[in-house]
Amino acid sequence: LNCGYIKYTMRQEIFAASSYCTSILIDNGLLFEYQADFFCNILSKIMNNKYKDHWYIDNPSRGQALRAICIENGQLDTVL
Repeated sequence: LNCGYIKYTMRQEIFAASSYCTSILIDNGLLFEYQADFFCNILSKIMNNKYKDHWYIDNPSRGQALRAICIENGQLDTVL
């Protein structure tokens, strides 16, 4: 029962992050509306695979550095 809750919570957070990233790309003309659902779904799958072993429901700050999506000095995070 607890395991299902962890997966649901992680998926919910990943969906929110991938939706946000998708909207930023659309707003900046880097992604067309018709591509949004496909991109968002693929990004969610990539993030899920990367973060699945770094999600701790009892200790949310644990693993947060690995889960960060960075854009620094014009370089996009490899997840993007």
